Amino acid sequence: MVAIKAAVAKKQGSPYLLTTSAVSDYEGLSAGVEGELQVYPVPEKKDQVLKKVNFGLRYSTPNFHVTSLIENLENVKIGVAQTISPKLTLAGEFSHNVKPDAETGNVRAPVWTFGGNYVVDADSSVSGKVNTAGVVNASYKLRVNPSVTATLSVESNVNKLAEPSKVGLSVDIDA
Repeated sequence: MVAIKAAVAKKQGSPYLLTTSAVSDYEGLSAGVEGELQVYPVPEKKDQVLKKVNFGLRYSTPNFHVTSLIENLENVKIGVAQTISPKLTLAGEFSHNVKPDAETGNVRAPVWTFGGNYVVDADSSVSGKVNTAGVVNASYKLRVNPSVTATLSVESNVNKLAEPSKVGLSVDIDA
């Protein structure tokens, strides 16, 4: 199966952008590409037409998923998720931005992220993750009724404890 999409977008004060994507999958293997081009006004330099390009590859089985993503030819991500039981899923991700930092000229260190999701019961679950950059996330999701779900989340950077942690509350309502 092959799916192809295209759309033109215009934000106030910005040029017209054409976003295109194509995805193909066969027996658990999916591959895709996405691009964003400036179509109006036409840039003076040809190298300014292509604004963004992403490539992705995914292999899935019922209990195991491997994904890879190249974002804008700068950031490489590889992730693995394993369903241990119907209640527990564990995952890991390697992310590396290969573009040198604009200020220092150095390539940033890769980031490893490890996390999991545990289904407490039919209406609630807890998730958490930690990465090698010192960022820790935790969330609790609760289905209040069949059409309302609430999520409480917190994020903190253990390397910057003087900075405040982030706390969020999301309420999703299905009409």
